[in-house]
Amino acid sequence: MIFDDGDADKPRQTQFVNRKGLCHDSGGKQEHRLSKGKNRRTIRFRGDPAACCFFCTCWHVSLAASLGLYHILSVGMRRLFFWAKRKDSALLKERISRQKDVKPWDRKIIAVYTFFLAALPVVAGLDAARFRRSKLTLGVNLVGFAGFGLAMLGIFWAAKENTYLSSVVRIQSDRGQSVCTTGPYACIRHPMYAAIILLVICLPLALGSLYALVPAVIIVGLIILRTSLEDKTLQRELAGYTEYAKTVRFRLLPGMW
Repeated sequence: MIFDDGDADKPRQTQFVNRKGLCHDSGGKQEHRLSKGKNRRTIRFRGDPAACCFFCTCWHVSLAASLGLYHILSVGMRRLFFWAKRKDSALLKERISRQKDVKPWDRKIIAVYTFFLAALPVVAGLDAARFRRSKLTLGVNLVGFAGFGLAMLGIFWAAKENTYLSSVVRIQSDRGQSVCTTGPYACIRHPMYAAIILLVICLPLALGSLYALVPAVIIVGLIILRTSLEDKTLQRELAGYTEYAKTVRFRLLPGMW
């Protein structure tokens, strides 16, 4: 992807490069050889597919904001992946494998959750770039960035402490699942969900879109519902979890719930 930094009084045009060294404009009507001008800069993307898809969806909202979020998401996911590959391959296998004994209600929640998660950057793009309805200050954007980064650290911390941190709700009897009580699990029973809630709320703020908070709030509601159902499942089916719930009283937020 090449950005033409021509004269200041000319509108900036985006050009896309194909494998033969040719480029065409965003409308696909012109095609010519790339010149080696000094006023061109190239942006290359490396990282996991999820981060690349996120950037391609919402880069037009704000190039600086999207690049920053892309970097945080890409670096965080890659470090988590390689850490799990070296230190906890069983956790990595659990999270990337397709499990059969998933609770039926969890499959439904995941389907709805995935839909609204995919819609969030689209709504942000239409709001902040296409129609420009939301006008958030730089301070609000920075708060969103800070919360996004903090949420990524929380996700990594939870994964580091709990080797049974599955992406679906199921009792891992095949792995001899036991209750995790260390790290963030000593304060709340579902720290991963708490970190994801923070991430989802901060993402629209970082992208500069208030309308994107609508799918974000729906996602938060789904996570709270899933937390409640999962907690009841663990108390019924996982040995030692009922005693743990009596010691660590709060599910997501200390002092509240």
